[in-house]
Amino acid sequence: MASGIVSEDSEEFLVQLAWLYFVDGMTQSEIAERLGVTRLRVNRGIGLARARGLVRVEMASPFAAALDLQARLVERFGLRFARVGLADRGADDGHQAVGAALAYFLEEGLARNAWGSIGVSWGLTIENAIRALKPRSLPELEVVSLIGGTVSGLRFNTFGVAANLAQRLGARHSVLPAPIYFETQAMAEAVMASRPFHEQIRKAEEADLAILVTGDLSDRSFLVRDGLPADVTAEDLARAGAVGDLLGQFLDAEGRPIDHPINRRVVGVPVARLPAMREVVLAAAGPHKVPVIRAQLGAGLAHGLITDDVTAELLLAA
Repeated sequence: MASGIVSEDSEEFLVQLAWLYFVDGMTQSEIAERLGVTRLRVNRGIGLARARGLVRVEMASPFAAALDLQARLVERFGLRFARVGLADRGADDGHQAVGAALAYFLEEGLARNAWGSIGVSWGLTIENAIRALKPRSLPELEVVSLIGGTVSGLRFNTFGVAANLAQRLGARHSVLPAPIYFETQAMAEAVMASRPFHEQIRKAEEADLAILVTGDLSDRSFLVRDGLPADVTAEDLARAGAVGDLLGQFLDAEGRPIDHPINRRVVGVPVARLPAMREVVLAAAGPHKVPVIRAQLGAGLAHGLITDDVTAELLLAA
């Protein structure tokens, strides 16, 4: 037996075990042989050292903090998962950081053939993710658009995003061949009730994965800047209680669609259908988007969140 050890529960013994194990990197068998005790005693002693707080493990990496944020986001908002990337403090937005995190998430799922169809909205975040993906040949996979499109920003609106993702993955794609907003509610209802559009909406709602982005009411939002009908302004929407949009539908601070004509002129999957879909992921970041992100998470409109650490901290602060 090792000399000077009175009890296997003594602090001196526990610290000695912990030092040899965590600092010197010895195995439990090597420690047992050195101290002349059983391996079971070493294993129990290391557990006691941890339980008594004699050992504190610190990870000197910002990625460790990101893992903590992920766990807290899941608990706070009842999510299935969260992914937190590291924000580029020198960037004006989170498109690059969140796009990279989204690409990593997609790579993992594609590697295990997790999805037969992927629904997409639009935005630079998704476009950045597409550029980061490895090219594949997945002819059985279909990419579907979740909303109508715009005549500007073709590279990152829903038409371009669906086509670009499909090309990158060697997949098929289909879109809603219509503007995101019609001039009147009657026009929108007539088109949405037609068989081709009805079938496309059904296909979108049945997608195995839906990738969403969101925007606020500032001119940093592509939709506010270039996609709103001429008779609707951001000020109008704010007065009606909107904090931002999801799939072109403007929501209040509780994540409910506002009572405004624009929400009855939109072409796309209704936000009310999102909770029942198989897997809905919101990819968004930026301090200016915190209110609308929080609204959507609070309303249960997304099952998972991909964001950056700055946004995650702000979401958890309130």
